[in-house]
Amino acid sequence: MRIALVVTDTKRKSLVFVSDELTAYSLEEAIELTHEGKINGAHIVQSNKGVYIRTNPHVAKKDEFDSLSVTMGNILLYAQGIHITKISPLLNDFIAMYRTQLEKNKQLIKPVDQPEVLLISVKAKLQQHRSIIFDAAETFDTDPYLIGAILIDEIARLIPFESIVDKFGKIRQDPLQCSLPPRKKE
Repeated sequence: MRIALVVTDTKRKSLVFVSDELTAYSLEEAIELTHEGKINGAHIVQSNKGVYIRTNPHVAKKDEFDSLSVTMGNILLYAQGIHITKISPLLNDFIAMYRTQLEKNKQLIKPVDQPEVLLISVKAKLQQHRSIIFDAAETFDTDPYLIGAILIDEIARLIPFESIVDKFGKIRQDPLQCSLPPRKKE
């Protein structure tokens, strides 16, 4: 598999690796996949600061992890519509891959001025928060379907990054002490 996006913390430590099929992997998962030879053009490095993965020297510049890196903060700024010149092309490419995946599915919602989103994803999110939506509607004497419509807009804006944010959040809450995977017996 090819890595399409690398998400770093503010110290530029690579923590989440996103494949060209839009699956997000933690550093620990990416180390294991690299060990198994499943990540193209990467190798494992162990230093006194821990274990990480790097691209091989012969990899094209555009596929080097450093060229594919973006901080989590920049992803959140991009999702809010704040585009940073150096980062925007990389995230635009990521969104293009996301949209290509969406085109394979026929049931989409296209909110005004927002990207398309899978109907099933919207339904799942709204159902997951149904009681909160209705409680808020009652508390603020508002139509729950108006709240739902606002949420659909937010879901469409943020869902391309959801798996990355979820993976990043879990790592930040429980930092991994990565080690080399055990060698396979031959």
